[in-house]
Amino acid sequence: MSFFSGFDLSAGLQQLQQVGDRFSALKDELERNIEETIRAERFGGLAGEGEGQPGGSPSAAAAGEGWGGSDIGSPLALRVEEAASAAEQLREALAAREQQIERKAQEAAQSAEVLASLQKRNEELAASKDGEAVADLQREFEARVAGLERKVYALTKERDALRRGSEKLSGMDDLVREKDAIIKQVMEEGEALSKKQLAQEQTIRKLRAQGKELGGQVKELEAALETERSKAASAVSERASTAGELAAIREQHAAELAAERQHYDRLLEEARAAQAAAEKQAAEAAKAGAARRLKDAEARAETLEGSLAELRGELERQRAAADEREEILSGEVADLQRRCAEAEARQQEAAARIPEATQPLMRQLEAMQAASSEQAAAWREAERSLQERLKAAEGAAAAAAAQAAQQGRELEEARLQLAAATAQLSEAQAALAEARATAESESQRRAAAETTAGHLRSDLASAQESLNTLEKVYVQQIESLQAREAAALNKAQALESKLKSSNGSAAADAPPALAAPGFKWVLVREGQEAAAAAAAASGGPGTANLGPSRQGSSAALSAAGEDAPAAAALPAAAAEEEGVRVGGSLLWGGLRGSQSGGSRGGSGGSGRPKDQQLAALQQQIRELEATRDRLAEELVAAATEAAAGQAAQAAAQRAASELTDLQERLAAALELLGEKAELLEEAMTDMDEMREHFKQQIDFMAARLLQAEQAAAAAPSGNAAAAGAPS
Repeated sequence: MSFFSGFDLSAGLQQLQQVGDRFSALKDELERNIEETIRAERFGGLAGEGEGQPGGSPSAAAAGEGWGGSDIGSPLALRVEEAASAAEQLREALAAREQQIERKAQEAAQSAEVLASLQKRNEELAASKDGEAVADLQREFEARVAGLERKVYALTKERDALRRGSEKLSGMDDLVREKDAIIKQVMEEGEALSKKQLAQEQTIRKLRAQGKELGGQVKELEAALETERSKAASAVSERASTAGELAAIREQHAAELAAERQHYDRLLEEARAAQAAAEKQAAEAAKAGAARRLKDAEARAETLEGSLAELRGELERQRAAADEREEILSGEVADLQRRCAEAEARQQEAAARIPEATQPLMRQLEAMQAASSEQAAAWREAERSLQERLKAAEGAAAAAAAQAAQQGRELEEARLQLAAATAQLSEAQAALAEARATAESESQRRAAAETTAGHLRSDLASAQESLNTLEKVYVQQIESLQAREAAALNKAQALESKLKSSNGSAAADAPPALAAPGFKWVLVREGQEAAAAAAAASGGPGTANLGPSRQGSSAALSAAGEDAPAAAALPAAAAEEEGVRVGGSLLWGGLRGSQSGGSRGGSGGSGRPKDQQLAALQQQIRELEATRDRLAEELVAAATEAAAGQAAQAAAQRAASELTDLQERLAAALELLGEKAELLEEAMTDMDEMREHFKQQIDFMAARLLQAEQAAAAAPSGNAAAAGAPS
């Protein structure tokens, strides 16, 4: 009732006036009806009496006539009877009329009582309605009018004050609108940020779960790294031992090579000395007709020079092959270094991606924290302003119905804000999808880092396997080389002994003074005439005798390599001594007679197998040198692969250190994220409380607005009911 305006008051007064007019009209109509009823009853009684009188007039006339007739000639008794019957009829009619009059009087009394009761009821109703309702309405409307006058006076004063203040604060309305817009934007941003915070909390939970998974994977990687470290340490120790053994073997082979070079240099010097001696002998025997021997010596010298040239060419070819292999190995080393650099670059990139991935999240969390603090201040200011506005709205709602319309507009704005909130929810869902995409990209990066680590581990394992296989192959080749070298040394010593024996025979083969041209000495040892041919065909008995002495372990082989010059000198001295002692066993070709031709044939046959054996031994020596060069190259390759394995191990160690650093950074980031998550949860609880408070205020305002609308709608219906009650 307190929400009526001036228009509602005038309408109520008009309605009350209409009700009073209708009540007075009903009262007059009721009085007229009663009067008409009484009048009709009265007129009905008079009409009945008139009807009775004309009915009786004939009797009276008849009586008069009877009386007159009696005077004419009717008897007196007839007249008396007629008079008695007429009197009886008159009495009956009079009694009936009296009864009718009594009945009518009773009805009139009843109607008078009804009229009195109705009048009394009307008076009571009029008194109750007109007195109480009008007095109440008058008091209420007087109070309303007084309140409205006071409010109008206060509003007039406020209007005058606002007019005076509007001259100084003309821009306050714009500022208030801007502030309202800013408050709306802040509230919208707060809702959006709250939704974003929810999405980010979910993202943070997912990241924490991923961090736990990464921690488990890191532990697994650490265990695998420890195993790889142990394997690498064992490989390093094995490589160190292998390197020591290889160094010892290298030194041993270098010593053997030096001994072989000295030996072959000595052989070359001896050959040159033999050639000089042969030349001297040829010069001395030129007069004796030894031209063919000189040619043979020259042919041997040429063959020796050719073999020497072949050896030198083979040495040059081996050096060229060694240079080519060294270039190939240097290319492989460069390739391995490039692969190692690429692996380090991938590791550094993977290590740099994790901080780059966490930095935007950290900045975003800091920005969210700052925005949440600013929003808290803005929300407090907005709450204060909203409370002030709520108080002002309550006063305005109590004052006029215009503010009820304003409340309706605010309700529409709230609906618009709800629509904006739904739009912000869609934006938050899009942000959640982006966060999921970033999480997927982070998982892909982590998978790429794991693949790079797996590649590094596989490279290290392959390097270790190749190193082991190379070591095994190298050991097998060394053993085979030692066996072949022992056999070659045995054959070389046998060849040297044969060469010494041939040189001794050539020196002692001086023809007699009277020998014919083409005479040739044949050196035959005592007790070995039958075995000479077999020895020449089989390669000499020295091979079988010296072979077992050159076999054994690697230590015995090195000792034999160091004693090779002495072993080469001893057969020569033995051959010279035997050449001195066999003077009694020399058979002159001239004395033998018929045996000279057979001796010449035997010496020529023994010279050709020796040349063949020498060529075979030279070929074996070349093969041994080639094998030695190949083993040296394989040793260099094994050393480079071992260096590559060490580099891979160092890269794995660096990757492990970087991984530990990244784990520490990840733990620090997760701790910071946990703290910020707690702050965000506190901010979310504050925001929820603010939302509940605002929702309660909006519900309260909506309830007040509905009450005002219901009261405004119930007032006309109540007036209509009050107006229609008397009818």
